[in-house]
Amino acid sequence: MSSSQINESDIDRLLARLNEGVSDPCRLLSLNEPRRNAILSYTDVQACPGSGKTTLIGLKLMLLLHTWPDAYSGICVLTHSNAGIAEIVSRVGSDLAGSKLLSYPHFIGTIQDFADTFLALPYARSREWDVHLADESEFASFVESANVWNFRVHDRNADKKYLFSTYFRQNKINPALFSLEHKNGQLTVNTDFISCVHELIDLKKSGYDEDHFLKVRLQLCKRGLFMYSEMYELAKQAVASNAELLPALRSRFKVAILDEMQDTQRQQDDLLNLVFPPNECTIQRFGDPDQSIFDAIGGGLPNTTYNDAPLHCITESHRFIPSVASILASLSYRRIGPFTGLRLPLADGPQNTIFLFEDSSIGSVLPAFAKLALTLPTEHRRVIKAVGGIGKTATATGLTLPSYWAAFNSKMQSSSFRARSLCDAARFYTRAGDGDVAIRYQALQVAVLEWMRRAGRQYTTRSGKAVFFNRATLNFYLKENDKSLAFGELMNSLLSEGFPPEDRWLGTVEKLRCLLELGELNEKAAEFAAYDPSLDEQVLSAEAPENSNVYHSPDGVQVALATIHSVKGETHDATLVCETKYSHWYDIQEMAEFLCNPDAVRPLPDYAHPRSRETNRVAFMKRLFVAMSRPRYLVCLAMKKSHLTEAQRAQLRDGAGWAIEDLTVAPSSEEPIRPS
Repeated sequence: MSSSQINESDIDRLLARLNEGVSDPCRLLSLNEPRRNAILSYTDVQACPGSGKTTLIGLKLMLLLHTWPDAYSGICVLTHSNAGIAEIVSRVGSDLAGSKLLSYPHFIGTIQDFADTFLALPYARSREWDVHLADESEFASFVESANVWNFRVHDRNADKKYLFSTYFRQNKINPALFSLEHKNGQLTVNTDFISCVHELIDLKKSGYDEDHFLKVRLQLCKRGLFMYSEMYELAKQAVASNAELLPALRSRFKVAILDEMQDTQRQQDDLLNLVFPPNECTIQRFGDPDQSIFDAIGGGLPNTTYNDAPLHCITESHRFIPSVASILASLSYRRIGPFTGLRLPLADGPQNTIFLFEDSSIGSVLPAFAKLALTLPTEHRRVIKAVGGIGKTATATGLTLPSYWAAFNSKMQSSSFRARSLCDAARFYTRAGDGDVAIRYQALQVAVLEWMRRAGRQYTTRSGKAVFFNRATLNFYLKENDKSLAFGELMNSLLSEGFPPEDRWLGTVEKLRCLLELGELNEKAAEFAAYDPSLDEQVLSAEAPENSNVYHSPDGVQVALATIHSVKGETHDATLVCETKYSHWYDIQEMAEFLCNPDAVRPLPDYAHPRSRETNRVAFMKRLFVAMSRPRYLVCLAMKKSHLTEAQRAQLRDGAGWAIEDLTVAPSSEEPIRPS
């Protein structure tokens, strides 16, 4: 039998071993037919929210690694974030067979890690380029400030010559566009940049051609700053420059497992399909296209080879009760419903409710939701959230989260947390429980960087320059020294096992100190990493009043407000989805026809016109699906009364099982919030 094949008896033996000694029937691992089929085959999988996708991937990896025979060829596991890696490692790392994933010949990392490690960075080293990665803003500043633009060009409109740098200063050309692009087997300058140049400048009269700009870009390459996206272009050039590279990678990795595929952008997907073509390689992709709300971030095009392909669907969720599951099918862009909610419903639990308001009654929305959430049993209303698509302050004609709660500040979301010490970061994010793992991981990493700065730890570039570490250089250092997995394990131990006791804390900090080569700690660094025995409850009570993004009802219900993007990956007890306005359209109003009729013709995106109504309706559908699939027990909507017709209200109430509460005619018994 091939090393990539798994049979039913393999699954049964693994489950029996993992369930040994488990006395609580609710904690026993079991796999129904769709989940077993996902493990037995290499068919691409769409797993609905709360379906246990990461656990499924972990089980498959354990089974593969248990009998993996090859000492020189391994498994490649790729996902989108370091937090995703931490989640997978937490599933397999404690298993003797699964722990093999953390060492050669296997590889686990982000798509960016893979592109950098095996393709882009080796190619850059072959060109003697010292690589430091930057975001778009930092890269644009670097390009604009470089002393390479002091040449004159002939302006088409003015019919006179200007210094080229003028076009950056006057915002006529975006310096962030001056990036590398792989085209026709070679590196060239970004097509959009060249198009801007031709639109504004007559190159023939200027005495230059397109090759001049490539020479300038290659000159800047020697200075070493690149955008993250450029690594994919270098990776493609590496493949084009070395015919032996692809066969070597496919020989090294006999199996590839890709997670969170729905958010893979087309640029990334093109590279993955180049390296691991599905018709030639053993590859399996997991994700949920219904939740693809990050795939077009930054203007990149979404992938189509996964998000639009036929997929093996898992529609049973352990997260929510049947009444929540029943309303999600109408917002499944892929139409994979109906969904099955496996969580037991509460006796006499509240009904999913739509709150109707107008401008004069919007202040009653949060009190009404809090009053309804109060009917949940105390043990089932620990995480109550109100979410919306837009977090910035609204204009006079807009509708955003601050319209519901004037104190809301998107910059004060948990992603903006800054720890006072390493211990503070660990405490805050182990306390966050169901919060977004990616946010918690990032904050702890920021605290580690501050610890390194206090310790005086610097990174020496190939040119001999010493600089303090940032996230990019830390990741590069860890990869360059084969420390990424060890670092991830230590970080994960702080995040996944609860706030550590002092002995485990001291042991973990010592391992981190050695791994990061901090040497003997000075007083500032030692103080920052010291164990703090302060009671968690004291810190929580001290910080709570400072959080302007929490509404405190008179009955003691706390409703945390957040944007939809920031809660992806979270689980709540109750969730209120607040209608917001983007451009000319209100998101819930645009989705009302689907809430009323799950068979309504779905919108089709036009990515050539990203601001069109239909493209935005696709985005609205996926955002609302993410938002409405967060809660275990109660999902509510808040929308303008004028955005639902009488017929739609009747259909939602009588056909879809919603309760309708009209806040414009029946004021809440609690004092409404007066928007400032």
